[in-house]
Amino acid sequence: MMFKRPSGGRSHVFLTQLQGTWRRVKKQLVIHPFLFAIYPVLFLYSINVWQTTPPVILRPLTIVLGTTALTWLLLRYLLKDNLKAAMMTSITLLLFFSYGHVHDALLNRGLMIGKNRFLLPSWGVLFLWGSFLVLRARRHLSMVTRALNIVAATLIVLTLFSIGEWAFTKMKPLEIRVEAESIELTMPDDPPDIYYIVLDGYMRSDILKEVLGHDNSEFTDYLENRGFYVASESRSNYPYTMLSLASSLNMEYVNFLSDTVGTASRDVTATYPLIQANSVGELLQSIGYRYVQVGTLWPATNYSGIADEILTWRDIGQEEQFFSLLAETTVLQPLLRERRDDDRQAILFAFDRIAQQGNREQPTLVFAHIVSPHPPYVFGTYGEPVGQPEGGWTPEGTQHAYLNQLLFINHKLEELITKLLAQSEVAPIIVLQSDHGWAWAVGWDLYPKIAPDEVFDLEQVFGILNAYYLPDDGDEGLYSSISPVNSFRLIFNTYFGANLDLHPDESYFSDYYKAPYRFNNVTEELDS
Repeated sequence: MMFKRPSGGRSHVFLTQLQGTWRRVKKQLVIHPFLFAIYPVLFLYSINVWQTTPPVILRPLTIVLGTTALTWLLLRYLLKDNLKAAMMTSITLLLFFSYGHVHDALLNRGLMIGKNRFLLPSWGVLFLWGSFLVLRARRHLSMVTRALNIVAATLIVLTLFSIGEWAFTKMKPLEIRVEAESIELTMPDDPPDIYYIVLDGYMRSDILKEVLGHDNSEFTDYLENRGFYVASESRSNYPYTMLSLASSLNMEYVNFLSDTVGTASRDVTATYPLIQANSVGELLQSIGYRYVQVGTLWPATNYSGIADEILTWRDIGQEEQFFSLLAETTVLQPLLRERRDDDRQAILFAFDRIAQQGNREQPTLVFAHIVSPHPPYVFGTYGEPVGQPEGGWTPEGTQHAYLNQLLFINHKLEELITKLLAQSEVAPIIVLQSDHGWAWAVGWDLYPKIAPDEVFDLEQVFGILNAYYLPDDGDEGLYSSISPVNSFRLIFNTYFGANLDLHPDESYFSDYYKAPYRFNNVTEELDS
C-alpha cells in the first residue's frame, strides 16, 4: 500500500477558500452594538468602583444586552440589511446613553440649550439625521463597521483596565476594627431609652447666620427651653458621613484607616463595617439594651450586623441606586428627575418610627441617620414636594433649597422631641447631632474639580448642630466645644458607670474625591 501526499494544487485551493472565508467573516463581523451597550454600564461602574460592588452591574447589563439584541433583530428584519441594522442600533444606543451627560455638562456651563425643552428636540433631529445617513449609504459599510468595532472595543478595554487596576488594589482582604480600650457598663436602676439622631449636613447656627444669613435661634431656643444643652462651638471630627459615624459610634478617632486601608485608597465602603457593627450598640446590648437602627436609604445605615431591628422605608440597596444613576444618564432623565417620592417617604417614615421605639420593658437604643437637610432637596418650608430646577442647581438655588429643607426638618424635630418627652415614663437621653456641616450649600459639590479650599472655609464643613438632652443633671459634664467622638464617652461615664477619658476635640480634613484616608489635622487652623 502506498500512502499519497496531498497535492500542492488541492492544498492551495483549500488555503485560498479558508482565507476567503476569513475575509468574509472579518467583513461581516458586527460586535459594536453590544460593545456600545456594555460600555455605559462599565464606565459608570468604573468611576464608582471605589464606593460600590461588582454585582450592581448584573441587572443593567442583562437589560441593555437583551434590549440591544431585540432592537438589532427587529431592524434587521425591517431593513433586510445586517450592517445597516447594526449601525442604527449603535446610533440609538449612543444617543440614548449620552443624553444625561450632555444635559448636565451644558447646564453646568450655563448653556440653556441643555434644558430638556431644547435638548430633547435636538436629540430627535440627530437621531433622524443619523438614520437618514445610514439608510442612504451604499458604499463603505464594511469599512465603517470595522471602524465602529475598533472604537467600541477600545472603549471597553480602557474601562476594563481602569476596573482591573482598582480590583488589583482590593485583592488583599481588609479586617477593619477599632482597637478600643476595655469598657464595662453597668445597667442603671431606671435605664433610660437613648435616641441618637444624626441629621446629615446640618450646619451650626452661627455659621448658618454668617454664611447663609439665616437666624436659627427660634429652633435652638426651643431646644434650650425643653432642657437641651446646645453645644454652640461644636465641630465634627471628620468632614464626611462615613468617617464621622464610624468615629462617633465607636467613640474613637479612625485615623488608623490611613494604615489599614491606605492613604491612596478611595474605598469609602471600608468604613461601613465600623458603622454596621459599632461599639456603642454592642456595649449597650451587652447589658440588656435593645438596639434599633433607623436609616433613610444610605447603604451604610440601611443595614446592621448587630441591630435587633432595622427600620427603613424601603430596602434600596446599591444595585437599585446604581440602576437609578445609570437611568439618569439616559434620555429618560427628564422623567426620572421628578421621582423623589422615595427620598421624601424615607425621611417621613424615619421621624414616624423613631417615636414608636421607646417605652418598652426592655430599654432601647435608637440610632437614626436622617439624610437631611443634606440633599436631595425634596421638602419645601412646609413639607411641600420639591424637584430639581429644569436648569439644574445653581449655588443660589442650592442655598435656598437647603434652608427651606432645614426649616421643615426643624419642624419635624420639634414634633418628635415634644412626643418623646411627653410619652417617656423614664426621662430619655436624646442626642441631636450632625455628622458634618454643609459647605456644599455654597457650591462646592457643584464644582468637584475645584480644590475645596478655594471654594469654602473649613468652618463651614466642620461646624455642626450638636444638642443633648441629658436628664437628672447629666449635662454638667458638657461643654460648648464637645465633638461627636466624646458624646457616648460622656454619656457612658454619667449614666452607666464607665470611667472613660475624653479625647481631645479635634477635626481632620481629607479630600473625598482623591484620598479620603489621608488625614490632615485642621484643629489649630479652625481655632485661629
